[in-house]
Parts: sequence; structure tokens; C-alpha cells
Amino acid sequence: MLRVQNDEFKDAEAKSLLLKEIDLLYKEALSLLHSGNFADSARPTILFIEGGLRGYAATLNMETSPVSAANQGFKALQCLDTAIALDPDLKDAYLGSGLFNCILSKYPRFLKYLLGFFGKFPVNIDTGLSHLRLCAEEALYSRTVAKQYLIQFLSPINPTVS
Repeated sequence: MLRVQNDEFKDAEAKSLLLKEIDLLYKEALSLLHSGNFADSARPTILFIEGGLRGYAATLNMETSPVSAANQGFKALQCLDTAIALDPDLKDAYLGSGLFNCILSKYPRFLKYLLGFFGKFPVNIDTGLSHLRLCAEEALYSRTVAKQYLIQFLSPINPTVS
């Protein structure tokens, strides 16, 4: 996914092959997560992983299919919110929520359309930054990446934050 997001492929055919492979692995991962082969105590972790997968998948569709990307993003947020509700100590789950809020807050017109299409959903930069800060300070696995995203969104030369 990161290779596609960073345009690290030699041509359109290579990108297409990567996207097909990602789609196959994405579907396989979701199938494994929903297989029922995990203890109930693993549910927050499973939801956290699913939310991350759905979030990454959403980023791949942002330019080509914004409505589909938003739908995936909302599903990712539902997974992450449920994971946090089940295990409030799972601070890593705040990364996805923080990114979703920060990224979508830069698209106000697009966001207005989505909010009307999907129902009322408050998206704003302050919530996003708050969640990224929490993750950067208290997460177990994603502290470093949360800090990197905070630097990106707080940079005075970053057009993402207005």
C-alpha cells in the first residue's frame, strides 16, 4: 500500500498489478479477521487491525473514488471507535481517527458533500490533532508514526492545515 501511496512503481501497469495484489491480500486479511478463530478477548485488537486495513484501503481510493474512500474511512472509524470503547488502553487506535480527521478537514467542499451523503459526522482538524497527540504520547506501537504525522500536520508550510 505504501508503494502505491508514494508512487513507487515504474509505470501504470506496475501500479495496476500492485493494486490487484493489495486487493487480494486485503480481502484475505478481512476474511481471516472475521473467521471466528479468535478469543473474545482479542476483539479490540481485531477491530484495531481491521480499522487500520480499511483506513489504508480508503487512502488508495481517495483520488479515483472519493465516495468509496469515505465509506471505507467511516467503516474504519467505526472499527477503531468500537476497539477503543472495548479497550480504552488501546491508544494505537487513535492514530486512524486522527489521520481521518486531519486529512478530511483539508477538503471542506468535499466534506460537506460527504456529510450530507453519509449523515452527520463531525470532522475537524482539532479532533484529529488531539487524537494524534494522544497516540504520540501513549500508544504502544504507533508513537513514532503519530509523531511524524503531527509534524506534517502542524508544519507552518503544510497546506493541509488551514
